[in-house]
Amino acid sequence: MAELLEIVTNAATLLCPDLEENTQTLQRKIELLKSRKVDVQADLQNAGKKRKREVEDWLINVENNITKFETLEQEIQCSRFYSRQKLAEQVERMTKEVMELVEQSDFPRGLFLEVDESIGQLMLIPPHKGQAFLQNFDDIWASLIDDNILSIGIYGMGGVGKTTVAMYAHDNLLNKPKFSGHIYWITVSHEFSIHKLQSDIAQALKLDFSCGNDDEKKRAAQLFQTFQKRGSFVLILDDVWKQIDAEKIGIPPRRNGCKLVITSRSKEVCHRMGCQRVIKVNTISEQEAWELFLKKLGRVELHPEVEEICKKMVKRCGGLPLALVTLAGSMRGVTDIHEWRDASEELKQSCMGRADMENEVLPILLYSYDRLRDSKLQRCF
Repeated sequence: MAELLEIVTNAATLLCPDLEENTQTLQRKIELLKSRKVDVQADLQNAGKKRKREVEDWLINVENNITKFETLEQEIQCSRFYSRQKLAEQVERMTKEVMELVEQSDFPRGLFLEVDESIGQLMLIPPHKGQAFLQNFDDIWASLIDDNILSIGIYGMGGVGKTTVAMYAHDNLLNKPKFSGHIYWITVSHEFSIHKLQSDIAQALKLDFSCGNDDEKKRAAQLFQTFQKRGSFVLILDDVWKQIDAEKIGIPPRRNGCKLVITSRSKEVCHRMGCQRVIKVNTISEQEAWELFLKKLGRVELHPEVEEICKKMVKRCGGLPLALVTLAGSMRGVTDIHEWRDASEELKQSCMGRADMENEVLPILLYSYDRLRDSKLQRCF
């Protein structure tokens, strides 16, 4: 038995003689990437400014590649002749990814947001304009251009597209010829505090709080006065989880020419904040969900059984655009029918007994997709 194992191992080495050498090269690149990560994190900590989203994404990608390499090393150690070719291809792909991340670590445009970067269009890529999206946008746009509506609440479950449609409305408002006011976009998020929100609004207003001014009442007064001087404005607060006292923040009471728009998962939050118009962003239809999934998957020709599996997985997304896009991205390029079956079963088990809880649908799905994506490197062939 030992002799047979030795023969198989030697045969595997002959098939892919450069696998170990290429793995060592990849390891050196990983170590270089780790060093760059340490340098970038040191710069971020020392500056104390708001970092760019691309920097956050880079750090996440670096951490993911480091973790994947550790898994890949283990797979190589227990590889046999029939898996070495696939492992060699993975090593080659990962080496390219790591080198790209190393090159990106220079960040020629800087690590931090400048004031001007929060101004202008928010969407670089046009959204998927299906029937549901256009209906939601029309409702929001009608309220935005109605002078009698001064506060708008946009609500719906996580991943349904509230932020996307609000961003699209923001950009359309910027391009509206007759719109002469200011428009500000602020992301609130779950980790909310009055101090942080005041700072984020101040940055959008180009308002420099006097050094050491941590008094929330004084900061609110400064914000209020600045808003008053600006005249007409639209303030969009995205991802509001609980009621916000506008007066404590420094947001003036709504008046002609001044509007407040919020997006939230909660209809109750919209009402508590006194929104005159409350608009629900609905999930998309099964047909539209299927079309969106195919578009993001790449519109490849699917095996009949794979297509049937896809339709079941799409249905489990519950008409949530973000979940559909994430699923398609996770499964793009997968051709093995066994992988599709495993992915479908993984998704089914993760959602079982919990998908009826509205606020948990998206986190469950995204967690499942992360596991599906990672599982491609966690198999020891």
